Amino acid sequence: MRKNKAFTLVELLVVIGIIALLISILLPTLSSARRNANTVKCLSNLRQISTAMHLYADDFRGAIPVVRQDYPDPDVNPTASSRYYWWDMITPYLARLNKSTTAQTADELNEARQTVIWGCTEWDSRADVTLSNAFYPGYGMNVNPYYTPSFSTFDRSQAICRWGPPPVNNSVYLGRYYKLGSISSSSERMMIADAFLWIVDARASSGSGTASLPGQPVDWVNGYAGKTGQAGQMDYDLYRHAGKPPSVVGGFYSKTGKVACNAVFFDGHAATLNGIDEAYKAILIKAP
Repeated sequence: MRKNKAFTLVELLVVIGIIALLISILLPTLSSARRNANTVKCLSNLRQISTAMHLYADDFRGAIPVVRQDYPDPDVNPTASSRYYWWDMITPYLARLNKSTTAQTADELNEARQTVIWGCTEWDSRADVTLSNAFYPGYGMNVNPYYTPSFSTFDRSQAICRWGPPPVNNSVYLGRYYKLGSISSSSERMMIADAFLWIVDARASSGSGTASLPGQPVDWVNGYAGKTGQAGQMDYDLYRHAGKPPSVVGGFYSKTGKVACNAVFFDGHAATLNGIDEAYKAILIKAP
């Protein structure tokens, strides 16, 4: 009589165990590959945003967008009835839309969200953008294009921003439009980067070295650099392409985490910033 061949229960369990082991080995590799692919895609998005900025400058006598423009202009009337952000000004170079502000319809906003401005796949709140908070696309623009190594204090009158919320006080950014060719250290100065806010602000360090930098706040809604004015603080999303480290006492993420933040510079090249000190220098043009 012929004997039927079949797996024994022990053999089946061994095979299942081997498969589970292989999956546990491969999953981190696949996850890392996916994250690396998303990092490269984000860098491509930033290069396209930079190209749109340069096209805008070609059409406006060399001037580039400001981070935010209020209307009526703050110098005339601080009570703004409308506002335009940097991406509103370059959206026509990236999509069929004229702009992508909160005044758009849901369909128009959805189209704007298909552009590279909302293109970072690692941006946690990307799927949560609504008409009421459409100004958090996951990228922010550098508000400080005037910094040189000799600067140590923030100067609102030189910021690349025309923001005048009422009442007029020291929170007003009555800066100006800059011509692309007038911005120094263009290969070292970050223009657009991964950020929680639509603006990337920074404050000079009060100490020396990376240890003096507070890192990234856990509560970015109330802890951003422009609001707190804390020395050394920056508004990057420092850990976007590496994963958030644990938080520490003081309301900041642990600086033991791996920094991986994408940015495009004023000369048009894009790169991943891999250190807090590197991120600091990309805004303030000097080491902390």
